[in-house]
Amino acid sequence: MECTKGKWYAESDILDDGLFTCQVLSHVEEGDDCPTVIANLDGYIGNGDGTEAEANAERIVKAVNCHDDLVEAGKKLVKWLHVLADDAEKTAKTTRFITMREAWEADTKNYRATAKDMEAALAKAE
Repeated sequence: MECTKGKWYAESDILDDGLFTCQVLSHVEEGDDCPTVIANLDGYIGNGDGTEAEANAERIVKAVNCHDDLVEAGKKLVKWLHVLADDAEKTAKTTRFITMREAWEADTKNYRATAKDMEAALAKAE
């Protein structure tokens, strides 16, 4: 299953009956006059000014529009953490001073743990 293409955006409006509506939309192609409605986030002006629905829509839009970039950056970070862990592990093996060896071993452990956490987050995102 594929998601709706294009950059997503939010539009809000106050309807005649006092309902505040905020829609998350996407144009399939640039300049498309018929946007695809992704979600409606409604709230009544009487229960507030509608800013919560608007904030929720903006959050969804930001998350969707930066998702691919964050996943790619996360993959690069994981690779770099593995390089750092491998280097720290090698250095720990050749270091003569016990306290320095322990520090490099701790770095190795931390780099690998962080990479594992990042890989788990990336698995959820993909």
